[in-house]
Amino acid sequence: MPTTRIIGTIISLAMFFAYSPVKAAGNSNAGLLSAQLISNGHSFNLPVQARLSNARPAPYNQKLVIAAYNKNLYLSSGAQALKLSAAASGINEQIISNGITVDAIAATGNTNVAKLNLKLTVTDANNHETTLLQIDVSKLQTSSSYDLVFPSFITTAGAASFGNITVSGQLIAGTSSAPVSYSGSPDVNYPLYSSPDLTITLNNQLVELLISCTIGSVGCEDTPVSISTQAVNINFNNANIAGKLFTGQIVIGETRAE
Repeated sequence: MPTTRIIGTIISLAMFFAYSPVKAAGNSNAGLLSAQLISNGHSFNLPVQARLSNARPAPYNQKLVIAAYNKNLYLSSGAQALKLSAAASGINEQIISNGITVDAIAATGNTNVAKLNLKLTVTDANNHETTLLQIDVSKLQTSSSYDLVFPSFITTAGAASFGNITVSGQLIAGTSSAPVSYSGSPDVNYPLYSSPDLTITLNNQLVELLISCTIGSVGCEDTPVSISTQAVNINFNNANIAGKLFTGQIVIGETRAE
């Protein structure tokens, strides 16, 4: 099941639902790639690339088509130069909401990528390049949807699928599972690869919740506020990469709906 995150708690004196999800519903976005990494107090950030989000309130139907994408993020220089590079083709994104109908509102975000190659490399003083981590993806699809039926019946759904994803490189070389491959539609939060300092999760989902409690009533209400689906989540936990410790994440194919 998706990971959940509580974003707030509301305490109400009256016997009614204290939070109106209508205020937030109807938004969605989609993106290709992002990265947030920290090493020795230095941050290396790659904002969401090829990001598509609704520029106006629902209703909307927006599309983004990109034939080819290339990006380099340099993490260090000198004798051990670290570089994160990405190349993708056939990028198609769409976000949709029909707005408020008779008794409901919904929003959906979709990201489709024909091919993507992500590489983390180190180049030494002799200009010799070593691939530390490489991810090759074909036919990537990911989606998130948020549906609200008035007054407060909410459903969220996320999905991801792959024609194929293959993970290789020095960071996982020598393990019993290297290289790692997968094809199909993985379960939610599917662990493709896991070690103490590197975790690669497919169909990584996060549902944000708002908890509403009414004084004098029994129990509280958990209200889904949004859902995010990441086709691939690469998480570093003090990973030793060419002599430097890195913490953070790289995300491939993210959608969100609320």
